[in-house]
Amino acid sequence: MFDKIAAFLDKNLSTPMAKLSEQRHLRAIRDGIIATLPIVVVSSLFLVIAFLPNQMPASWGIAQFIKANAGRILLPY
Repeated sequence: MFDKIAAFLDKNLSTPMAKLSEQRHLRAIRDGIIATLPIVVVSSLFLVIAFLPNQMPASWGIAQFIKANAGRILLPY
C-alpha cells in the first residue's frame, strides 16, 4: 500500500517539486530559515533551562541554582 502511494507521489510530484525547489526566491527563504535554525534551537534550550525550576521541587539543588542565576541564563533575552 505504501509502495503504491510512494510511487504515485514520485511519479506525479517529483518534477513539479524539483522545479519549485530551484526557484530562487523560495531557495532564499529556505536558506534563511536554515541559517536561523541553530539560533532558535539554542535559545529554546536556554528558555527550557530558565523555566525548569517551576516544574521541580524547590529543595533540589539544581532548582535553587537556576533560580539564583535566572538573570544570567536569560541575559540574551
